[in-house]
Amino acid sequence: DVQNSINPNAPGIFEQATGIQTDPVNVETPDIIVIMNERYADLSVIGHFDTNQDYMPYVNSLIGSENVIQGNCYVSTIGTGTSNTEYEFLTGNSMAFLPYGSNAYQRYIDHDTFSLISLLKNDGYTAEVMHPYYKEDWNRPAVYEDFGFDSFIAYEDRPYWEKLRRYVSDEQNYEVLKEMHSDADPSKPYFMFNITMQNHSSYDQSDPDFTEDVHLEGMNGEYPLTQQYLSLIKVSDQALEDLITYYSNAKKPTIILMFGDHQPFIEDSFYEEVMGKPITQLSDEENQKRYITRFIMWANYDIPEGWIDLISADYLSVLLAQCSGMELSPYMQFLNTLYGKVPVVTALGCKDANGNYFKAEEDNPYRDLLSIYARASYNLIQEDEKRISNLFTTK
Repeated sequence: DVQNSINPNAPGIFEQATGIQTDPVNVETPDIIVIMNERYADLSVIGHFDTNQDYMPYVNSLIGSENVIQGNCYVSTIGTGTSNTEYEFLTGNSMAFLPYGSNAYQRYIDHDTFSLISLLKNDGYTAEVMHPYYKEDWNRPAVYEDFGFDSFIAYEDRPYWEKLRRYVSDEQNYEVLKEMHSDADPSKPYFMFNITMQNHSSYDQSDPDFTEDVHLEGMNGEYPLTQQYLSLIKVSDQALEDLITYYSNAKKPTIILMFGDHQPFIEDSFYEEVMGKPITQLSDEENQKRYITRFIMWANYDIPEGWIDLISADYLSVLLAQCSGMELSPYMQFLNTLYGKVPVVTALGCKDANGNYFKAEEDNPYRDLLSIYARASYNLIQEDEKRISNLFTTK
């Protein structure tokens, strides 16, 4: 069913999302850096509010810039459940098809599993993962081994990390990332999957080296947690600028994708004031605004540029593959075809290409395609003897 549903003539995700016709990316095995930034989101997606200054000045300055794609990334979790967004990105599967409240890493990944890493390793990449927190969270060591990563560097693997509040700063995180990249085998293309920690809750922590310089203006209520969070996002913005500046001078083709895992735990009353009603009275469609993060893709070579308004985390690896010149597996080709119909598929609900909201399990015009997606995603996480392996690889 997956093979029969593929439209081989479907343009890539960027062209489907924007209507801007693009030429194929002409680059061979670029180095790839993927950063899942802890709780990185632009809260203005929930509604308008004023601040004394832009909390994403650099990222916003890149909108429309050459070789930059930005947009809204829809995820299946809020406040916690980071690894479920990892699962969606790395496998192309959606949490929409797993039991509500489950954790994919802890319940479903317990054997060798095809993922983006499998494709990269087939192309000769060194694949490393780095997370400046304790290793055992979410069963990560076992899962990363099942995905085929070459190494996993975590908090306990280094004697010293610089922190902001009580978490490793993005600035320090990126310094270690650059070290790991420079120490890698230069004869092989390089892939890094990095999960940051700087912006983790709670947002009532003091630090003499951290200035909360983003303030809400014109609000009826007081929201100190939100203000600390927005100030942290501004620090992340500066760190990303420094990282991109560094790689702007790289001789080797390099692409960086950064996206948020979910929105933060902040005051419910902030959401309620901005959204104009109690959270308990939000419709499912209205509530989905709280499950949108920001993504940015930058390259030091020629990729399309523009804004993608509708994309969920399960499609991001396909977009990355297309902008990296990678060959797509049949499953990724299916996802590319599905994207043109249903560009958002999450546990909170789906949106079609016209922005219409619906639930995957309810009667809808795309039920047959989503049924194929569900069955294929279950097959991907089966053990070898039950898996149709040629759907998930290019070799």
